[in-house]
Amino acid sequence: MNVKMITAVVLAAIMMSTVQVFASAGPIKISGSTKTGYERTEDNEYKSKSEIKVYMTSELDDRTTVGLDLKFKNSNNNTANSESNSITLYDVWVESKLNNTMALRLGSQPIEIGKGLWMSANGVTGAMLSAKLNKANSIRVFAGRDQQEDTVYDAKSRTKINFTSEIQYLAWDNAFEKGIGGVYFGKQDKDKYVAVHGKYEFAPQTTVSSEYINNNHSKTKAYVVELENGSTKKVGDFKYTLSYMDADAGIFRDANYTDYDDQYTENGFKGVGAAISYKVSKAGTLTFEKWWGEKTAAADHGTFICSSLKLSTKF
Repeated sequence: MNVKMITAVVLAAIMMSTVQVFASAGPIKISGSTKTGYERTEDNEYKSKSEIKVYMTSELDDRTTVGLDLKFKNSNNNTANSESNSITLYDVWVESKLNNTMALRLGSQPIEIGKGLWMSANGVTGAMLSAKLNKANSIRVFAGRDQQEDTVYDAKSRTKINFTSEIQYLAWDNAFEKGIGGVYFGKQDKDKYVAVHGKYEFAPQTTVSSEYINNNHSKTKAYVVELENGSTKKVGDFKYTLSYMDADAGIFRDANYTDYDDQYTENGFKGVGAAISYKVSKAGTLTFEKWWGEKTAAADHGTFICSSLKLSTKF
């Protein structure tokens, strides 16, 4: 067993022991996921990625829950002959129920809004107030920031700018018989977003989903539409996905927050995607995905093709 693996195991043991002591009032619930993938892009980059995420939660009492998330990640860029390894404690939070319909979560926490076109991230420190208005409607209000300040390329001004990830949002979601829809308002640094999203099942195991977002500061927009057929609930099941994405250059200054970071860069993206997922085991799903498109920035316009093969599991 190499030094990195020993370090990972020791860190996981220490964290689990710490949470066990802190959460002695209730049992720890452990879940997680793994993902191993191989990717090739039009820029002739060959990359492989492997990661393990471990989620731990425990109820201190009938109103208080604590959570802790760990991520072990290995990335290899075979073209640049580079490798990176990281062990990150990226979410530590405590949530308290204020009453039967409202809860307050404090600490470093995950953020997932809509389809994740703008925001699907972890490790954002702040406070989130959530409220269940009725059986179908809920709202979330968040204010916080990612502690890392970056210098990013601004595709519109074609210059480097300082980017402080101050993040705020107000999101409303409505669940109905065959789907879900919502609206949110967000702010990240100077960028101000207004967005709508939704998902609708118009036939058995067939859904259409979409998200549209507008950046009022940079006067840019982005949207994605996806059609899914099938499911991956049982071993041997197939799911097919067709996608279309059109994102202006610079609508997101940093691609580390969007769930579509394999396609989107600061130079934008416009194109189509197709994916086939196969349930290989009770916990594992194998997915082949390919995107065809182009970068939309005037300064770096050109074709962009991305192919990936991923094996993911949940436990």
